[in-house]
Amino acid sequence: MLLQRAVRHEALAFSPGVSGRLAEAYRRLGYEEITNYWLICLLNPVRTMWQFAMRTAVKDGTRNPRLYPHVPRIPRNLRFTVAPDERLMARLADALAAQNSDTDATRVDWTPDLLKWRYFSPTGPAHLLIEDPAGGWAIVSLGVRSRVTMARLLEYVPGSDPRFMTAILSTIRGMGAGVALAYSTRAEFRDQLLAGGWRLRRAAPSSFAKGSARLSFTGGAGDLGFEALSTRFAR
Repeated sequence: MLLQRAVRHEALAFSPGVSGRLAEAYRRLGYEEITNYWLICLLNPVRTMWQFAMRTAVKDGTRNPRLYPHVPRIPRNLRFTVAPDERLMARLADALAAQNSDTDATRVDWTPDLLKWRYFSPTGPAHLLIEDPAGGWAIVSLGVRSRVTMARLLEYVPGSDPRFMTAILSTIRGMGAGVALAYSTRAEFRDQLLAGGWRLRRAAPSSFAKGSARLSFTGGAGDLGFEALSTRFAR
């Protein structure tokens, strides 16, 4: 009843990351299971396993720590910011829109104002914008979940330099992330990450939609990355 009432006046309902009995509930309510891709890249397996072991060994109820990651120096001419100006967000919105220019699937209509609200609000989850002069863009969040420091690649435009993904992974590894995660309903996004050293997650959750079966979404369309609410990038 709660699920039905929450979306009864909406033209589209989208729910990523559904498993178990809840997934069956969505099916019975008439939602359609959509194709989605969950990807992972291990950046520091030793650190990740140690943090996971501490999670299972220590059950003191303490909260995940607040992060203050510093952007490391890397040998490339990349630009980093956590507070892009209006001109930069306008260029980013154009780049994200161009990714969907050849499809009529339902997608997020990114505008500078929407990008600021979703990714760069001072009261929202902290995000790092990485720009490559060769036309590449990435939006990354860092946070601690279940005591494991992780990064989420929420938006990605590859550009023309094949080294861009390597630089992204080096950057977030240098900021302390042991594992990187990503999500999309777009096969192109999946293929771009697989070519960059990522792999598909095993036993990944399902995604459901009602009102449109063709979606062109990435993590920004849902609440993925919200563990970065406890993160503040050092400037």
